[in-house]
Amino acid sequence: MLVFVFPLTYRIYSQEKGLKINHDEYNEAELKAKEASKAVKEGAAGSVALDVHAIAELQKKGIKPTNDQAKYTDLSWSGKILAIYSGGAFVEGVSTQSTHELFGVVLDQTNFYAEQGGQTFDKGTIEIGDKVEIAVENVQVYGGFVLHVGYLKHGSIQLGDSVTTVIDGEKN
Repeated sequence: MLVFVFPLTYRIYSQEKGLKINHDEYNEAELKAKEASKAVKEGAAGSVALDVHAIAELQKKGIKPTNDQAKYTDLSWSGKILAIYSGGAFVEGVSTQSTHELFGVVLDQTNFYAEQGGQTFDKGTIEIGDKVEIAVENVQVYGGFVLHVGYLKHGSIQLGDSVTTVIDGEKN
């Protein structure tokens, strides 16, 4: 069994306060958390992910990293589609007629929180009125570009489309 060391500052603090630590439960919880985080990241990388070549291609096209300042506050936001990544390449657009597979969208700005620092990503939708709906199932950041990974429920999207992003649930 893999054993994690409870941080020294917590051990000292708990001793000073007369608290006892169940090291076995701590180690078990730590291991479960690491495995769960690893599984989510591997699932995202296995489906749609930007590698260094894709990031360089975005930079070469003059696309700026995503502005994600609204990720802490807003449940609904507006953005513009700057890149669509499907089948391992950038494409001009996708429709429900052309694909039923996962693909990624890079926006100029977003309110989605990408997985970082152990905190899980937001889920929700990217919409154009009632004409288009993308179910966002994973959000990762690559070189400053926030990639919204999901599938098209209905409609079609093109580069340059203006969209509304909607988070499921509440912001913490």
